[in-house]
Amino acid sequence: MSHLYRLLLAAVVCLLLAACTPSTSASLPATSPTGSPSPTATIARATVSPSPAPTAVPATASPAPTPKPAVLRVAYFGGGHIMLWTEGKGTRQLADALNVEQVRISDDGQVIAYLDRNSRGAYEILAVNAGGTNQRLLAGQDYLQNIQSADRTVSFDFAPGSHTVYFVTEQYDLHRVNAASGAPTRVFGSGQGGFFSFSPNGQWMTLYHPNELVLAPLDGSEVRAVFQYPVDFGYTMMGPQIIWKPDSLGFYLVSASGPQGGRDNMTVWFIPVAGKPVKQMSYTGPYGANLSPDGRTVVYLYYQHEPVDVHVVTADGKDTTFGSYASQSYVNLNFIGWAPDSKHFQLDLSKDGRLVVPYLCAVGEQPVKLTDTDDALPVVWVDAQRVLFASRGATLHLQRVGAPSILLDADGSSSFDYTYINP
Repeated sequence: MSHLYRLLLAAVVCLLLAACTPSTSASLPATSPTGSPSPTATIARATVSPSPAPTAVPATASPAPTPKPAVLRVAYFGGGHIMLWTEGKGTRQLADALNVEQVRISDDGQVIAYLDRNSRGAYEILAVNAGGTNQRLLAGQDYLQNIQSADRTVSFDFAPGSHTVYFVTEQYDLHRVNAASGAPTRVFGSGQGGFFSFSPNGQWMTLYHPNELVLAPLDGSEVRAVFQYPVDFGYTMMGPQIIWKPDSLGFYLVSASGPQGGRDNMTVWFIPVAGKPVKQMSYTGPYGANLSPDGRTVVYLYYQHEPVDVHVVTADGKDTTFGSYASQSYVNLNFIGWAPDSKHFQLDLSKDGRLVVPYLCAVGEQPVKLTDTDDALPVVWVDAQRVLFASRGATLHLQRVGAPSILLDADGSSSFDYTYINP
């Protein structure tokens, strides 16, 4: 074979080999496991971030509705009628009445009871609903005539949180009647009951009869004597001042603990509903004193010399003379009552014997005239800043301390009571 022929043959072989060998520069379609072309064979794979989980929106509780403030409600006798004044609504007439001496309103403001004297001069306890309906007799002469030597009710009131009325006659007894049924029953007989004071929770009551204070549940069971008074120390039938603790675990009272004029002859006691009396403090002073709402401070007036001294005794036994007043100038000088803060108290500093003019007093402060009328009695605190009072036994006023009074009724009386209701 010639040299030229060999060269030609080699070239043909090379060409044949090139035609049969795959090209390294060509791209072959990639296949998926099933043999189908993969998307990445024709387009670049898109970068897809997973969708973010939806953000949880914090659950927000619907705001509780703002409670409306309690509304003052006042029941009173005026113009020959039982009347009802409600804050924000005004006055309405409930029932006719003749000679009302006391008015009481239930804690929920729905029932008004009152002590009236009928046309025959007999005393009766009646009631009427706050809507002016169902005027009815609760206890009348038919019941009272069965009580030995009793011709009238001395005092009455609703038990806390109820429509049950308790009342006492001059026989130192105790009776009760449900304002719905009007069927009175006796709780204690003559000499076993007396003027009463309820605990705030309505579970206990104290009863005073001469020289003794007893404690009992409202049904009259499990009676026990909790305090004995000295033989020569007594109260009017209305009994001692009782200051219950807000938690109803006990109450405070002040009593003589020695002869008048003797050293530390007066003592403040705390009487627990379960336990024995606990001495709080003693001081030297006349019989008769006025405990503050917290039971820790006493005000007394010393009439034994001129001028008359007004004393304030605090829980540590410190006796401070608040002021001295000549009886010829301050003809009605008297203690009227405490303010709710147990710091301020009221004195009648009138220079006109026909009028009662209350002044607000406190140790270290000058007396300030409390009401904007020339006469005010009784004066009742309905909250920390407002007083309810009658002027000249007729007009009924509500006044915020330091502001002008609001005239509730020009034909009212000094027989009134109040409560707070939910609007």
